[in-house]
Amino acid sequence: RASAAPRLTRGRRFEEVGAMYVEGQSIEQLQAFYGVQRSTIINHLRNYAEAGNPLDAERLHGESRLPPDEQARVLAAFDEHGTTALRPVYDALDETVPWEELHLLRLVYVLEKDGKEDT
Repeated sequence: RASAAPRLTRGRRFEEVGAMYVEGQSIEQLQAFYGVQRSTIINHLRNYAEAGNPLDAERLHGESRLPPDEQARVLAAFDEHGTTALRPVYDALDETVPWEELHLLRLVYVLEKDGKEDT
């Protein structure tokens, strides 16, 4: 099979995905490019950030499919329940927010919190 995507590194797809996101590709574009689920791209971006690479929290926040008031509820739930486990946040939100959105907004929350600690 001919690969449309040249591999930048072996076995480090999250680095490749993260670099492409930083260069301007959206989550949706990366999904289409790699033929994977949205949650896979979000997971790669989380791994990219956890490896110490910078990501734009505001831009990621814009990738959320939730209305702004729902996003605010999710971020407030992270304030209350932390980011270690998503189940308490999911339960606190009456199981109304998709897991995929919780993963994305947890990444946004952590990046924003880290950014504020740096200043």
